[in-house]
Amino acid sequence: MPPRAIVFDTETTGFSPASGDRIVEIGAVELIEGRPSGREFHAYINPGRDVPWVAANVHGLTTAFLADKPAFREIAGDWLAFVGEPATPLWAHNASFDQRFLEAELVWAGHPPCPPINCSLNLAKAVLGPGKYSLATLAGRVGATFSGRGAHSALADARVLAGILHDLLWPAEAAKDRADGPGSASQAPSGTDHRLRPAGVVDLLPPGFIAISPAMDARIRHYAEADFAGPLPAKGKRWTPAEDQRLVVGFLHETRDLPDLVQEHGRSPTALLMRLERLGVVELGDLLRAAR
Repeated sequence: MPPRAIVFDTETTGFSPASGDRIVEIGAVELIEGRPSGREFHAYINPGRDVPWVAANVHGLTTAFLADKPAFREIAGDWLAFVGEPATPLWAHNASFDQRFLEAELVWAGHPPCPPINCSLNLAKAVLGPGKYSLATLAGRVGATFSGRGAHSALADARVLAGILHDLLWPAEAAKDRADGPGSASQAPSGTDHRLRPAGVVDLLPPGFIAISPAMDARIRHYAEADFAGPLPAKGKRWTPAEDQRLVVGFLHETRDLPDLVQEHGRSPTALLMRLERLGVVELGDLLRAAR
């Protein structure tokens, strides 16, 4: 968690500046010690070309809407002033995409290219293990919502990513560093003896895996709101190794919602989470204490 960072997002006319695509919107949030400072940057940008309907259908920004907006070269100075020191860490989701466009726009505007941008998607893969890590998926894990035009609004996406970094990814990175470092056994979460994980489950977990807490996953925090209907045919039955492995794959790798897992396993949300804690996949703390 750097002392100061800029989290940002761009919307564009397409996928490649080399093919003539341009930025049409940029939004950014300043973080101080990991938290939004209140300073934000936002600009709509005239790309100097038509916006294909495929792109406009995603972000809602049309050629007509952008016609009277400034070109990137007109806002480049304001952007660089907002970023501040060239060494300020920049963060974006799937950063290679934003890197290509921001570099190209800065060079076309007569400025040096931007330094390498940190990628929250790569960080999620590194500290959370295999899974689906779209911005919307990670937002669901921290209970974040998209404001304004919703997802694919540059400023709304930047605000959500700021919350994901602070609430989920940086804490998970710190926990993984502690687990991988000297004395890691004493640093591990205390609620579950992870040495009891079945071998088949261990094989499904990434190296250095740290159990997921309620703060890291909205499915756990809001388990009581999980809607399901019908009987629970497996209620009270012993868990088999095969079922344990299916549960871990469904929850961790496929990031399925609890109602889906209830239907597959025939057990209540409480039973599923308690089993996941027993397997060392989640760390519930006092969340389900009354149900034990």
